[in-house]
Amino acid sequence: IRVGVGDNFGLSPDVTSTFNDLPAIQMLSMMGFTVDTFGNHSFDNSLNYLNKILEYAGFPFVATSLVNVPQNLDNTYKYAIVHVPSANNDKNALPVAFISALDEEIQKSVFSGNFGTLDVGDFCSVAQTIEEAYNAGARAFFILGHLTAGSDSMFKVLNAIFSFADMSKEFEDENHCRNHLGFKETADETNASNDENEINSSNHNVGNC
Repeated sequence: IRVGVGDNFGLSPDVTSTFNDLPAIQMLSMMGFTVDTFGNHSFDNSLNYLNKILEYAGFPFVATSLVNVPQNLDNTYKYAIVHVPSANNDKNALPVAFISALDEEIQKSVFSGNFGTLDVGDFCSVAQTIEEAYNAGARAFFILGHLTAGSDSMFKVLNAIFSFADMSKEFEDENHCRNHLGFKETADETNASNDENEINSSNHNVGNC
């Protein structure tokens, strides 16, 4: 598994920026990247520039905590499930869900207009997406975090996850995510993995934003 946590293009050396960063995304695809997400430098240029890069990606991008994704970004999903084979390549592959948690500080460091109508949502969406991915068959979860150093964002992510699952009394405001989202025992059928959501290879299932 090869994953990214954003900023794999943008603020790039001349060898790739001269060609609109397409060499960078093509190299990541050749390396067999599994999934990636976004950082602040992903938005150093316009959304048209970014979507051209995403068009050349041979792997999905996840943007769980971003709002208005379908109207702004291509090849980008709420989560991606990858079936990871065991060491002896038997049929008991582990369905791993890749989910992203993006810091709200990302938006503040992006040039005006480069974010389109995107917005950074509540971390409760991360907790809800874990449940959706579980109902879609995932049995392990990998959170790709692009979080500001020194911020309390990691605590907020954990607080959202634990409060949503009602797993701990130690986190503040433990029912915040349940009340905010409206807790459901099962995910909406429209978010479940199905043939229409398969992309690039049979090893990827994705949940649309």
